[in-house]
Amino acid sequence: MLDILKYSPLELRKHQGQCTPQGPSFERTRVAQVLLPGGTLQFRAPRHAPKREFRTEQISLVPGRSYDLSCAMRCSDLWMPSRSWKFESICSRSWAFYGPWFTGYKGNVDFSMELLGTSKENPDINFLYPAALETAVQGYITAYSGHEVYDERKQTPYLRAPVEWTPITTLPLPAVQFNVEEITAYSRHIRYVIFPVAQDTLVALYFAYGQACVGDWAEKDAKINPAPFRQLVENIIASIRFTPTTEFQREIDEAKAACHAEYTVPRHCQPFHWPADVDKDGLTLLEYKPDRYK
Repeated sequence: MLDILKYSPLELRKHQGQCTPQGPSFERTRVAQVLLPGGTLQFRAPRHAPKREFRTEQISLVPGRSYDLSCAMRCSDLWMPSRSWKFESICSRSWAFYGPWFTGYKGNVDFSMELLGTSKENPDINFLYPAALETAVQGYITAYSGHEVYDERKQTPYLRAPVEWTPITTLPLPAVQFNVEEITAYSRHIRYVIFPVAQDTLVALYFAYGQACVGDWAEKDAKINPAPFRQLVENIIASIRFTPTTEFQREIDEAKAACHAEYTVPRHCQPFHWPADVDKDGLTLLEYKPDRYK
């Protein structure tokens, strides 16, 4: 009860020094269950709790629904010029963070989950192999973000990736988390978790968080402690579990037996060479040309 009063949305005064905000409680969260093509994904996350003024809409999980790509939409050319990937939205939530003793709104964490697949069917795709998963991640992220240019003349990319590329070894199949970092702006931190849920289908968990203040990252961190935002993201990621179906487990075992090294994505990944384009297959990288898909 005291925390509700202490971390009120009301802003009646300015905070002095570094502020450590508070968001929703993770300890009170329940396990959410998502039925996917190759099994069941479970995770924990707080209920949707955005800043009221933002009126951020939530995509709610549908109980008992089995999610797949049968009704997936191709990505819009507004943010993926090649339209080489399709997606099916599963859920989304947003959480506001507030400072102590009526210092008001201090930032938020956005979360969404989607199924992904290449727009063109490819019978040779098998994302259960670590190398294929790495290729798919590079293809999707480059198609989505690698074409964004801050300075067209100098071909300065707006973003860089992957940053803090980290294999996830707590799941029964290859999985990875990594950051996409803004180069020329300081509005949000972006993190992805991606792993296969069928030979031709990926699930992607997307997180974005940022502090409600101005400055570069160091200046923002000095004003508003980023640790509470990061902790919520890390807690959700740590809660992820995936239980394959019997058939999908056989496919995983076959891929694992064919791998001579560890059954995981590489521990290191070279920075993607951006700006760049992606071919219509969603996987082949191409030299950046501003008018390629116009």
